[in-house]
Amino acid sequence: MTRDTSDPSDQRDLAVGLLARMLFDQLICVGDVGDAHVPWEGTPGDVLSRVIREWSERDDPYVMPGELFWVDTTSAGQAIGEAVLAREAGR
Repeated sequence: MTRDTSDPSDQRDLAVGLLARMLFDQLICVGDVGDAHVPWEGTPGDVLSRVIREWSERDDPYVMPGELFWVDTTSAGQAIGEAVLAREAGR
């Protein structure tokens, strides 16, 4: 069975899956942003549950960055990002 990835709800579900993978691999932390990033309390499962709940409660699955949460990289996630940028710059 293939998914229609043009459907907004499917796009949201794919994004949640990517967030889950990065959360559980400790590459990102999710939280709020004000003067600084404030990570949400709890286990990766707690944080993911909150993301799913808050995003699913919306009538419109499209959200703007920071509208529901903010994502920050961990040092491990930052290292991967920098390695990708360096590799792509060398092309």
